[in-house]
Amino acid sequence: MIVLPQDLLKIQKNWDELGKLDPFYAISSLDGKDGRRWDTREFFQTGIEEIDSVMKEIEKLNFKLSNTRALDFGCGVGRVTQALSKYFDTVDGVDIAPSMIELANTYNKCGEKVHYYLNNKNSLEMFTDDTFDFIYSEEVFQHMHPRYQENYLSELLRILSPRGLLVFELPSEYVNLKQKVLFNFIFQNIKFVHSLHWKYILRKPVFAFMQYYCNPRTNIEPFLLQNGAKHVHTIRTSRDIISYNYFVTKYEKFS
Repeated sequence: MIVLPQDLLKIQKNWDELGKLDPFYAISSLDGKDGRRWDTREFFQTGIEEIDSVMKEIEKLNFKLSNTRALDFGCGVGRVTQALSKYFDTVDGVDIAPSMIELANTYNKCGEKVHYYLNNKNSLEMFTDDTFDFIYSEEVFQHMHPRYQENYLSELLRILSPRGLLVFELPSEYVNLKQKVLFNFIFQNIKFVHSLHWKYILRKPVFAFMQYYCNPRTNIEPFLLQNGAKHVHTIRTSRDIISYNYFVTKYEKFS
């Protein structure tokens, strides 16, 4: 039974449609890749490169990472989930969109080492406390309202093992008002809807919007520390918008 709140149901509907229209481009919106022009091997290779880069960053922090079980939150079609299987014994991927989970299972080349779950609840209650050694989420929280960002972050901290590491990315703020207006109304809505809707209008006349939200670092760090985190390390990303990668543990130090 679906128990998602109405606004999360809207997100689910939108991303389910994006998964049907052009799933690779919806996940990685590079110029020239719309209209199903992503090569499958090239697309999944970006996941491998992303995770390799994250693991190198973790090494720099002198973090001793256990390799038993990992979670990819907002897994989409499994681009990063499969890449994580290089480093962990088992990997779980969870996503809100049925079409994405269906495709993730279709593209899965890791057998029983990787499992995918459709999340139809405003929680992660399918996982018990202290389950995962590593939790990863990139360019996911930006698509949900801050109240759900915080709700799911508290859940991720709950299921993170006592010596585990949570890594996620979240936009903090716009550089200025002009950037906010341009990004939200021109890029997010007009450009994206144009590329995904009008090219398929004769085949599937449906709009699918991407919501986009920031949450200031000055809000996120205290929230994490109030909900079980003991140490939060942040790194500014290379995106034009002010955004951070958060490295979070439930104990005091990385080394």
